[in-house]
Amino acid sequence: MGAARTSAGFDRRVPRMPAPAVVAVLVAAGPCASARDLTLDQALAVAREHSPSLAMARARLDQAQADVLTAQSALLPKVSGGAWYNRLAPDRLGPNGMEPPAGASSLFASEAFAGVRAKQVVFDGLRGWALRRSAQSGVEAEQAGLEAAGADLDYAVVQTFVHLLEAQQLVDVARQALERQRAFEQLADGRAREGRGFRLDLLRATAQRLDAERGVSASEGTRAATEAQLRRLLGTPDPASLRAAGPLPDAVSPAPAEDGVVEAALRSNPDHRRLELMVRQAQAAASAAAGSRYPELSLQGAAGYRVHDVGGSAPEWNAGVFLEWSLFDGGATVGQVRKADARVRELREAVRALALQLRADVREALAAWEVASSAVRSATAAAEASREADAQATALFEQGRATALDALTARADVTRAEAARVRALSDVRLARARVERIAGDATGAGKAGGLAVRRERRGGAEGVRR
Repeated sequence: MGAARTSAGFDRRVPRMPAPAVVAVLVAAGPCASARDLTLDQALAVAREHSPSLAMARARLDQAQADVLTAQSALLPKVSGGAWYNRLAPDRLGPNGMEPPAGASSLFASEAFAGVRAKQVVFDGLRGWALRRSAQSGVEAEQAGLEAAGADLDYAVVQTFVHLLEAQQLVDVARQALERQRAFEQLADGRAREGRGFRLDLLRATAQRLDAERGVSASEGTRAATEAQLRRLLGTPDPASLRAAGPLPDAVSPAPAEDGVVEAALRSNPDHRRLELMVRQAQAAASAAAGSRYPELSLQGAAGYRVHDVGGSAPEWNAGVFLEWSLFDGGATVGQVRKADARVRELREAVRALALQLRADVREALAAWEVASSAVRSATAAAEASREADAQATALFEQGRATALDALTARADVTRAEAARVRALSDVRLARARVERIAGDATGAGKAGGLAVRRERRGGAEGVRR
């Protein structure tokens, strides 16, 4: 059974480790530990566990779920309790307009009340139902947003992981070049000592060796910078050093068919799906705004206990049907409806614009994939030819039939060809990762063009949430 493959096409040969276990390994590494190998699956798991961007997306989802509770409250009865105490002038006019006799008062001077009130809206122009639909669509939109944030994070981790693999291999290429230059410098020095060569040959060999040392330093610096970017994405305490596990694969898969990737992107791209859900949310919000034009019909009732210092105390209640209709609000409802309708039109155009952008992005990514695949084939052939040329030039130099410049040029060609091949392999993986990010859950694209995409959307979102 073939090895499973990740979104960038790497073999999963290292057993998958849960994110907490990976974090424990990284923390245990400490600032003085040696380099630790990290697979792409492990890097993705740690990043999903600790990424601030995903934490913010989860918080936005929680806010949207709270909005549903708020919107549902408009459909449920409201019950409130209250109490008050009031003092009145005892010599005030009585109910019949007569002033009480001097020194006596039949009117109460203090009053207290405690009770509860209930209200159930029967009809409000369907504003409550529309707000509830809007809030539910908002939750779905934020779920798609969480999915998109996870996809962006995965893509960033894959990019950085591939760059780190590339940097590691370029370090190896640079070190091999340095070893070749040192060997040739020793050869040139020996020939000069024996009187079979020129001092100029030794000087050129030394200069080339020094340039190779500079190349090693530059490639190691690039590797260290890329490793720092990967640690930033992981969001964990900095270990001494991380090493991306596994080399770049030599096998280059063909690019999938464009139509299949576009179809998958329009169906499954989380950004596109989120915009479509936001359109539904805005449509429901527009319906809620339009509902303010209609009256509100409600059932209301109250029950409590009233206390007078004169006349006694007793429980009381009331109940009734209430109709409230705002006949003029200064144009506030008209403005809200226009704004909500404009928001719907804006989001519809955003969906159309994103669909056009996705088509262009697919074409660009597939073109990059095809160019990089051609570059791999060309660089592979060039590397093989340059190694053969290097061997021949060195042999001819040892026989005195070629100059040191010929041999040094051949060795430099080997280094350039091998580095170009590594970069081309990296470009293929990056192009593939970009196609998979655009396509989202690219099952359709895989069937259409052989694209193997690891994009476990629902399970991934749930895993992040846990």
